[in-house]
Amino acid sequence: MNWGNNNKKKVWITTGKIGIFKTCPYRYRKLYISMDTPKKEWKPNPNYENLSKNIKKKIEESSKIFRGRIPTIIENIDPKDERFDEKTLLDFERELNEFISENKFSEYKQYEKPKFIEYSDNFGLLAKPDFTININKIPTAAFISNSKYVKIKENLEYDMEHLLNVWTLRKKFSEIKRILYIFPLGKKLLWADIDEGDFENGEEEIRKFINDLSKSNFQSGRNPFCDWCDFQDNCPAWKGYPFTIKKEKRKVIPRLSYSKLDLYKRCPFAYKKVYVDKIPQKARDFFSTGTTVHNVMEEIEQLDIPLSVNDIHNIYLKKWESPGFISKEDEAEQKKAVWAWFEKYLKEIALNPFKKAKWTELYFQFPIKNKVMVNGFIDRIDKNENGKYEIIDYKTENMIRSQEDVDSDMQLTAYSWAAKKLGMEVERLSLHFVRFQKNIYTTRTDADIERFEKEVSEWFDKIETEKEFPPKKNKYCDHCDFKEICGI
Repeated sequence: MNWGNNNKKKVWITTGKIGIFKTCPYRYRKLYISMDTPKKEWKPNPNYENLSKNIKKKIEESSKIFRGRIPTIIENIDPKDERFDEKTLLDFERELNEFISENKFSEYKQYEKPKFIEYSDNFGLLAKPDFTININKIPTAAFISNSKYVKIKENLEYDMEHLLNVWTLRKKFSEIKRILYIFPLGKKLLWADIDEGDFENGEEEIRKFINDLSKSNFQSGRNPFCDWCDFQDNCPAWKGYPFTIKKEKRKVIPRLSYSKLDLYKRCPFAYKKVYVDKIPQKARDFFSTGTTVHNVMEEIEQLDIPLSVNDIHNIYLKKWESPGFISKEDEAEQKKAVWAWFEKYLKEIALNPFKKAKWTELYFQFPIKNKVMVNGFIDRIDKNENGKYEIIDYKTENMIRSQEDVDSDMQLTAYSWAAKKLGMEVERLSLHFVRFQKNIYTTRTDADIERFEKEVSEWFDKIETEKEFPPKKNKYCDHCDFKEICGI
């Protein structure tokens, strides 16, 4: 096997490459196999460069007995660039200064070039910490991120970038015991131990990527990142899509999915934490079971002939998501329990009789009043014999909603609105409550769709003008990551 990279023998793996492959195999092929990368002159952003230099200098000087001049975070940062908000950077500097004052540093070493690690005859990895340093005599590798999205400790054991960092550090910097993640634009520092289990999981991520890459047919698919892709204009997945605004506008117009809007309506404070402050939500077991069931359904619904329940069970085991369980014992118990009701659903509904879906996980995006882009994925769309369509949304929650709730469900209205934009006449919609083998059907009228556009536009205006983002008590508070700091 030789996947070639500029005719070099070895493919060098990075977390960025794995991320691109998972998001869109088609784009990966265009970038790294057929080498159809558009010829653009790349220039480093001096603000990123200077911000990184300032952080490194503050840490380096803190490791010396006789310190030199320590720069401020905003030194040589152009304030005209909105990505580098001065208040954000000064808030981060206070966090950094506090971290420096509470710890002792020594043996600072900076790295300008990546380290190469052999993995196999065909693959290798790149490791490039920004610097290494002893913090309280503990050898630590530091990574400075330019993303606003931060990492949280609770999710590290499932974070692909972290797992690969652990693996490469163990291979190239065996003395390193901890990792320091620095997020200046997210106003956060995260200090994490290197765990043996993370090393093993990192190895598994690498093997899985290589296996998936070797079997991939590099199909294209629509997703929320496509408007920023240089290959979108000729991508088969977007052929014939009824765009109403040009790509340049699509790249800057704000996006609002049903899940984002729903979170804001439930609790503006939680919305701010997730979508403004960019704090990821902690992994939860119910998220994982829902994702597992959706992923299994997506795979089997595109088949021409049905699989046996035993074959689907094998897929279920392969697709099983592990994040969020309180223990391995709890995970094993829930894996059996979820399969029990999922198996019943397969026998009573999904395979009785089996019907191949027209589309699964169909991505859509359309603007409302050219001020907000509403986007999302539709679980399943069937085309009926009369040429009309049925939209199905799978629910793994532990309660069945009332007919009244389903009739007013905004998510289903959004799907009906999107389908109409795509030229489909929707005959009916349904929520399939997989846990209970229960379907509840509904319909939407043109008037419902008109009200949907008006309501979304009004909610978007409210979000855009929101200043306080006050917390709101609701039935989801017990599972909220921010309930300890919201004040209610």
